[in-house]
Order: sequence, then structure tokens, then C-alpha cells
Amino acid sequence: MKAKDLIDRKTLADQAFDYLSQAILSGELRNGDRLVESDLSQKLGISRAPIREALAELERQGLAYSLVRRGTFVRPWTKQDLWEVAILRATLESLAAQLAIPNMTQADLTSLEHIIEEMEEADRMNDIPRLIDLDFDFHKLIVERCQHGRLQRALGDMQLQVRIYRIVTKRTDYETYRKTHGDLLEALRTGDPQIVQQTVYSHVMESADLALAAVSDDDVLTIPETSGGA
Repeated sequence: MKAKDLIDRKTLADQAFDYLSQAILSGELRNGDRLVESDLSQKLGISRAPIREALAELERQGLAYSLVRRGTFVRPWTKQDLWEVAILRATLESLAAQLAIPNMTQADLTSLEHIIEEMEEADRMNDIPRLIDLDFDFHKLIVERCQHGRLQRALGDMQLQVRIYRIVTKRTDYETYRKTHGDLLEALRTGDPQIVQQTVYSHVMESADLALAAVSDDDVLTIPETSGGA
């Protein structure tokens, strides 16, 4: 196979993955929906090979699962999934924030302040997808300053799972995004790595505790349709 064919094929697989992940995030594809290679191939107008790669990546990122001789399905989320994502995110992001402190500039802090102002406006409009995007922008800026490539890649691999987590737990957020992220910004301004690490960890886990308390061990969590995805 020529190099160009490999590149084109990877591009098609990426496009198929983007389509499927956004369909899951928007609620268009629901828990337990079967992802049929032939149907997706026809719908997207591409061969089955890149579809197969996209399905494998969905599984790797925790959005799908396969059963022998039955196929691939959209993966349901449970209380255990919420806990796993929350505690892993809290641990990794608090470490990233601690490492980022020496590299944060006044311009970075000003950018974070502007994001918080946008959060307040999105909150007033009850624009949940926009709020979640801004939440990602806030934390992404901090992670980018940690100068730890492997840590950044680990958090990057979690992005879709964290986005699902944020969508399904938004109803348990009792404090405004401005308040919680304002606390994070004030911690960053202290320049104390230990304060920042503890504040970020608490920021994630306190909201997780509220979300976990709102569901039972047997609950299957559903992403609302038209929830916005990206």
C-alpha cells in the first residue's frame, strides 16, 4: 500500500470517528444502539476499513463495546464510570495545574478571567453546550502550561469521556461556573503549587460527589438528545 493511501485511509477513519463520537455526544446515538459497519459505510460513503478503525477507537476511548458475533454497540454509562472518570481527571488535572504554576503568565491569568466572564453570560442564557466548551477551554489552557507531554496526552485521551461526564452530571451543578472557576483562578494567582493542586482536585471531586449521590448503583445514564456534543 502506498503512503498516500495510508494517509487518506487514516483521514477517513478520523472523519468517521468524529461523526460517531459527535452523534453519541449529541444523543443521536443512544445507549445500546448497534453500530453496523455496512450501514455506516453506506451512510458516510466510505469503505468498511476506516469504519472498523473508527469503531476500534470508540472502544479504546470508552464510548463503545463489542460482543463476539453480535457487533459493536454504544456503551452505556454507570455510576462506576462517573467515579472512574472523576477521580482520574482530578488526579491528572491537579498534577498538571501544579506543574503549570511556574509557566503561567499574567496574560494567561487574564485569558482565564475572560473565560469566566463568558461563562457567566452562557450561564445566564442557560447555554449548556457553550458552558461545557468554556469549561474545557479553561482547563485546557492550564494543562498546556504544564510542559509534560505524556500527561497532556493522557488528559487528551480522556476528553470525550470527560465531555460525556460533564453532560450527564450538569443537573447536579448547584454552584455557578463563575464561582467555581473563580476559586480556581484565585488559587492560581497565589502561585503556590500545593494550594493549586488541592484546589483543582477539590474542584473536580466536590462536583463528582454531588453527581454520584444523585444516581444509584444500578442507574444507566443517558445523554439527552440535542445536548450539543461539541
